[in-house]
Amino acid sequence: MQATDELNTKPKDYPYDTLNSLRKFYLLVNWLVIVFPAFILISNAGTYRMKFALAAVLIALVAIAFAIWIHLAVCNRKVDQLFAIAVISLLSLNIVGFLIILWIRKISKIEQSTWKQAQAPMH
Repeated sequence: MQATDELNTKPKDYPYDTLNSLRKFYLLVNWLVIVFPAFILISNAGTYRMKFALAAVLIALVAIAFAIWIHLAVCNRKVDQLFAIAVISLLSLNIVGFLIILWIRKISKIEQSTWKQAQAPMH
């Protein structure tokens, strides 16, 4: 009974704990894939020429900002933002990322409809 009640009430403020294990795994892999290369770019920036060093740092910062956006969109079930992220993934030819984000979006829409039905007054 408690599990059903947890599904029927919308979680508040970054509900990471309420994500299923596949979405948590995706977020973990996403952070590793983005942060590790970003760290390497930033830590080696001193060995590049000035304009390349600046470009490397900017690319790393944009990648980290993108990872934060993905994390918040997944955790907060932001369906419209997940669609925008999927489009960006498709345009960057990241087909696997595109399909995963679309799957996450589908699950998020199902959760949102469940929450709305649970909050609707019964007649």
